[in-house]
Amino acid sequence: MKPIKVVILGTESVGKSTMVTLLSNYFNGIPVYEVGRDVVEKSDECTYEDLIRIKYLHAEAILNAEEIKNKRYIFIDTDINITKSYSHFLFKRDLPVESEIENTNKADIYLYLDKDVEYVDDGTRLNLKDRNDLDTCHKFILYYSNIKCYHIKGSYKERFEKCVSIVSSFKNN
Repeated sequence: MKPIKVVILGTESVGKSTMVTLLSNYFNGIPVYEVGRDVVEKSDECTYEDLIRIKYLHAEAILNAEEIKNKRYIFIDTDINITKSYSHFLFKRDLPVESEIENTNKADIYLYLDKDVEYVDDGTRLNLKDRNDLDTCHKFILYYSNIKCYHIKGSYKERFEKCVSIVSSFKNN
């Protein structure tokens, strides 16, 4: 049986990586972490060419996770839509994406973590204003791409509980 792919989306500093870890542990799933942090140390130093690398590396990481047998869930930190959003936000440019990359990034469930938690500047992120503007850009790209997301708000504990409830109630057709 094909695994259920769950993508965790949101702007910077909303707990996406942590949520991927928590959900993977809870559901005994496979985590796929954002490769952008491996390519770019600081968000404001990202180049357009970095985004091109990221789109390929992230798709490769998803494909590698799909090859692991006997797992019902794959939990993915961000997707190609967020990479497209960074391209618009940072460079005012479309990021061309091949259909294979689009298909690899398609998920069964999209969970969007709202920016209603404390912003933590770890030295790699955009400043607070840009982070919040990026959130608006992400939502626009997702809307434009016709991606239907569950919007998750609240404390970290409340977010986790909401995500567990949504994933648990999903019926794989």
